[in-house]
Amino acid sequence: MSKPLARAFKEQLPDNMRTVRSWGDLVSIASKGISRVGDSDVFTVMFSAAHSEWRLTMNDPETIESASFRLAP
Repeated sequence: MSKPLARAFKEQLPDNMRTVRSWGDLVSIASKGISRVGDSDVFTVMFSAAHSEWRLTMNDPETIESASFRLAP
C-alpha cells in the first residue's frame, strides 16, 4: 500500500468499518475485470444487506496506489 493511501486508510478506517458492518454478513466476492478508466481491478462484493463495488489500482505488482468502494446501483 502506498504511504498516502496507508495514511488515508488509517484515518478513514473507523467510519468505513461502521459502514461495511451495517451491510451485514459477507456473502461473495467476484472479479468484474479491469475498468476502462484508471486501470482499476473491479470487484463486486455482496453482503446480506448490500451490493457493493470495490476498485483497487496498483502502482506496481506489490503496491496498491488507490482503493475505493461504493454501493452498486
